[in-house]
Amino acid sequence: VRAGSTTLAELERSLGKMPDRSTRRGPTEPHILLVDDDAVNRTLAKALLTKHGFRVSEAEDGAVALERLGNSEDYDLMVLDLDMPKVGGSEVLGRVRSTLATAALPVVVLTGYIRKPIDSPRFVARIRAALRRAGAGVAAD
Repeated sequence: VRAGSTTLAELERSLGKMPDRSTRRGPTEPHILLVDDDAVNRTLAKALLTKHGFRVSEAEDGAVALERLGNSEDYDLMVLDLDMPKVGGSEVLGRVRSTLATAALPVVVLTGYIRKPIDSPRFVARIRAALRRAGAGVAAD
């Protein structure tokens, strides 16, 4: 914006409206379900998200993710790897979207939209943007 290559309106259109920085601090930070069969990727993603103030629960495959979602635990967003054994990410996404309780859950897909290995600043920016679009009231860094 400062360099003149874009406008604030374009940023808000792409990233969602910027919330007041005083919202959702402490234990009410957004709760993220991180679903990836690769333990190294989960560890890295969890460390990044935790560092930026998110609460993170992990699932090592799609079956575990669906079980956690079915247990009525409140998640504000799911980070989902598409390429997993057993129950793949595409199937998880389809089931999430077809269930009334989870149909509106924001999902950030790792494979395809967010490249692996994770680009830290881009990853956190995408998570924050998805939460803002969903109205989760997450504050910007």
